[in-house]
Amino acid sequence: MSDFLFTGLNAHDVAPTLDGFDNFFKNNLATGQSHPSQLFKMREDVELGMLPRAVWIAISQFNGVTECCSMMKCCQWLEASFKVQAIWHHQALHSGYCSAEVQPETNWVCDTAPKASLLIQSIDWRMLVCLNVAFPPRQFVSIRIGSFDLCLPLSASPEASFGELGSWLTQILAPLVEAPESPKPASQERTWPMRLRWLQWCGRPGLLAEGHGLPTVPPTDSSLAKRSLRPASKLLLEWADPFDNSWPLPPCQDWHLDFQGHRNSGQIAWDWHEGGRQASSSSPHGNGLSQEEMLVCLKSSLLKKERWLLLEEPSLWELLQKIRATLTFEDKGLCDRPVRFRLMDMLQPADVEHPTLKQLAWAQSEMVYVEEMVPSSKGAAPCSPKEVVFSLRRDQAFSHLRRSVCGEDELDDGCAQTGGWSRTVTEPALQAASNAAMPEPEEFDIVTMRQFSAPTPQAGYPPRDGAANPDVSGDSEAKPMGSVTERIVPHYPPTLVPGTQRTRQFEFHPLLKDIILIGDKLGAAQIVSADGAPESEEHPALQVDACPLLSLSWTRHNPSVAVCGAANTGGICFLRYTPDARPGEQLLKLSNRVKSFPKLSSLSINCSDDFLLASGISSNIAIYDVETGNVVCNGGRVHEHFINISRFCQTSPHIFATASFDHTCKIWDLRQPLTGNRAVKTLNTEGHNVMCQFSPDDRHFLCSGIDTQLVQFEVSSWQQMPLQMPLRPSVHQDRYRRSAYLASGQHFLTAATEESHVHVMSTQGEKLGVIDFRRTFEEFSAPELSVRQKLISGTVALDDAEPMSGSSRKNHAFVQSIRAHPVISNRLGVLMAKTKGQALQPASESYIAVLDLDQREMAR
Repeated sequence: MSDFLFTGLNAHDVAPTLDGFDNFFKNNLATGQSHPSQLFKMREDVELGMLPRAVWIAISQFNGVTECCSMMKCCQWLEASFKVQAIWHHQALHSGYCSAEVQPETNWVCDTAPKASLLIQSIDWRMLVCLNVAFPPRQFVSIRIGSFDLCLPLSASPEASFGELGSWLTQILAPLVEAPESPKPASQERTWPMRLRWLQWCGRPGLLAEGHGLPTVPPTDSSLAKRSLRPASKLLLEWADPFDNSWPLPPCQDWHLDFQGHRNSGQIAWDWHEGGRQASSSSPHGNGLSQEEMLVCLKSSLLKKERWLLLEEPSLWELLQKIRATLTFEDKGLCDRPVRFRLMDMLQPADVEHPTLKQLAWAQSEMVYVEEMVPSSKGAAPCSPKEVVFSLRRDQAFSHLRRSVCGEDELDDGCAQTGGWSRTVTEPALQAASNAAMPEPEEFDIVTMRQFSAPTPQAGYPPRDGAANPDVSGDSEAKPMGSVTERIVPHYPPTLVPGTQRTRQFEFHPLLKDIILIGDKLGAAQIVSADGAPESEEHPALQVDACPLLSLSWTRHNPSVAVCGAANTGGICFLRYTPDARPGEQLLKLSNRVKSFPKLSSLSINCSDDFLLASGISSNIAIYDVETGNVVCNGGRVHEHFINISRFCQTSPHIFATASFDHTCKIWDLRQPLTGNRAVKTLNTEGHNVMCQFSPDDRHFLCSGIDTQLVQFEVSSWQQMPLQMPLRPSVHQDRYRRSAYLASGQHFLTAATEESHVHVMSTQGEKLGVIDFRRTFEEFSAPELSVRQKLISGTVALDDAEPMSGSSRKNHAFVQSIRAHPVISNRLGVLMAKTKGQALQPASESYIAVLDLDQREMAR
């Protein structure tokens, strides 16, 4: 059995890590003079748990999870050896069952939670891996614990799943639950309570996923129907204070009673920003609209720590009442004094005296800053001597970049007190472990199957660092006139996804890595799998409209909801994805139809899943409430030409961008009027704009235009970066460029219609090379397994600079649309089309090609 255990290990690589063992054991294993089984017989006194971590990691990585589980059943010796937690911790990271938060600057962690180092040492990694192996790969939920996410399997029944999650969490975290970090008398056997919340945008805590902690069954009222526990749901584990078992977030009984004691004391009034009508608490419930509960984070220098407020009926009046109660709890002198709030950045909706927070474009888990205003402040309205005036501001956009969207200077840190829930940085050790190096793959050239030397750089641009210009004078192939030799970015052969022959647009699922939503040319929506699973063959498509589905978008946090839009009719439909549908049943079901948008071309859902942005071939936009489907507001004539696409940013629920043919891209804030002259930023791109997109961390903003027009801006300063992209001069006026950031945010993809290649660039303006798709249909419709494991590299001659060039003219597959995977940092999808038939009446076939780039390229 020892022979099998160590088969394939490179002893020369493992031996240098065996510090602490005697030279006999070390030298024999390194030189191979003695067989591993003999070494263990000679050293029966060696404690297996003391073997270096690298040895166990190498063993488990070579054999894999399934083989390790099988070997544990062979004998007690192996079972004891594989109880070493280092093996299972590595397998959890390597298999994706545990991952570090990819954007640590936007991660939120509770102060009462155990430290990350204690969590890593106390988690039962073996149980975590075995649970994931034993259940279907797609039936899982992600639970954020501290600064990393754990995957746990989920059964078909949501009611049973909450109990299972609670039971499994209790077992996996048993050392912590039974023995909290804080010291306690030996006579007290108290546990460390925990409960689950929905994970919100930028890692913020959301509402409770269930009512009373773990394990419980959630209520079955209608309020949970829209956010039920589904595969790929993202949850957050909340820890109670180990000293008194109190909860840091509402609902918590003690704080609720304190609030009730001060709720109705004193008078409240408020002033709207920009001269709106004054209002008071005389008629607090003017509209009678019901909404889902909301969490709001309150920060102020008047508080010892931040407070989270739970609003049962989210309205402006209730928010101000709870803010007053919170401040009164800290300062009893406010009990009998009238309070006035100056709403520094909120505008009163038309004909609404007491608006709901949704009518003010408020999102779940927002942050608000409250400070007392000095009576003599410049521009302050007169008030009575007993009246206390507070300024109220909402959280600025892109605060993690230390600048606001309006280009203001450094943010005010006066309210940056600690306590409660706050941002944290992922521990370097865990982050490094999650970025483990991948094995070196074999490289080959797709045509000649020979190794390549360093590629020739594009004319007029310097070569990549460390790359030499090879001598290509002896190349026997004649290059077309105007062709340029480009480096091929090393990548695995593309896979053509089955069932995508009529695709018009597609979107990767934001949580399930293999799921793709497609809209076809005949108005049908369907779910396909990037790994080749026959979803489209076993389940019929959902007919949504009679014209092509051009606009698709998934919700960010609810894994079962998507939205699609039809090109000609402008119809907008919400869809519900049911992964547990039986064969013959539809995976997609129509959930709701909302008001259509004329000449629809783009749909985008914000990062909190509260608002849907719609735009079309016009200068107008519309904002929909995702919960109700109603139009929240309209923006008319926001550009001087039609809008081609609009997109929300990634880290703020209020900021979105529009790309227009009027040579500008504009940045908008939902909290401001949506009129042509009220954009918070107007970016002049000196050309028609086809697409715009924020990077995953919102540090960069990319505008794509005609042919090679491509402009990137740095969001913190709104300066163009780089000043010029390494692309050829623009020649064609009938090619529209598409671009997409990879999930890491450090690189982006760009391609144009009528071209069969995709450029890969870094955000710093360095070109890594291209990916050639000219022979995708012929060579990779069904690649063999041996070919899939090899990398494509080398050089390729591009002829796209010729005035009469074009892939459709040469019967090549060309790029129609491009998407980057939102989770897998090296994966991209391309909608490829190929023209058939006569030139005057072409018929095109299309396929989605999915491929993975070499991970080493992403590290450059």
